[in-house]
Amino acid sequence: MDVLQESEASERQWEAKQIAFMKKIKKNAGKKEIVGLGILLAAILFGLRIFSEHYGAASWLYLVVLPLILADTHFLLTDHIALTKQTETKIILLLTSGLLLCASILLALVSMQWVDRQHYPFGIEAANLGGFLKNIYLFLALCQFAIFAGSVALTLKTANSHGIVISTSATGFFLILYIISVFASMSSVEMSQRALGQSLYILLEGACIAAAAEILQRKKRQKDNKTR
Repeated sequence: MDVLQESEASERQWEAKQIAFMKKIKKNAGKKEIVGLGILLAAILFGLRIFSEHYGAASWLYLVVLPLILADTHFLLTDHIALTKQTETKIILLLTSGLLLCASILLALVSMQWVDRQHYPFGIEAANLGGFLKNIYLFLALCQFAIFAGSVALTLKTANSHGIVISTSATGFFLILYIISVFASMSSVEMSQRALGQSLYILLEGACIAAAAEILQRKKRQKDNKTR
């Protein structure tokens, strides 16, 4: 009986917190969301333009767009986050995004070995290797984008932060776009290796923004707990 009463009290407390949280969102909604969504839309359009106009140029502009989108996404979600609980869904999304990220890097390294040794998989001819790799990378990019969008939706739906998944998937997405541009623009394995080495900056950006977002979220939650 005591267990049942404690469970009911816990549920009522959770419902009260959710109601207070939704009131806070409604109170803070307004100019911040409009400005943030405007910046996010502009950054996405800028990113699409980079890929369409600078395809094959290994553009450094990816290094500008990634932090804009990541920082603005975390900024928009901040007021919608009340929890940072580890859930099975969050872990699965993070592992999947991480594996896709590793697969993207590994495929880039392996494909350069194919070119260097002139030994191609599945009987593919040298002239068709570029198209083969591009299709695989576009599929990986689509998967990363789906994880990104799903993590944003889950954050809004559950008020549980999926910030690390958002950062990992967005970083993986932009890394893939950069790799596609590298392979389309570089005429030798040595040049491609140097360009791929520079792609480490994308990984560093994603890691730094993920860490910064986590620190800011913790500080905000601590502040909210003190004001209650």
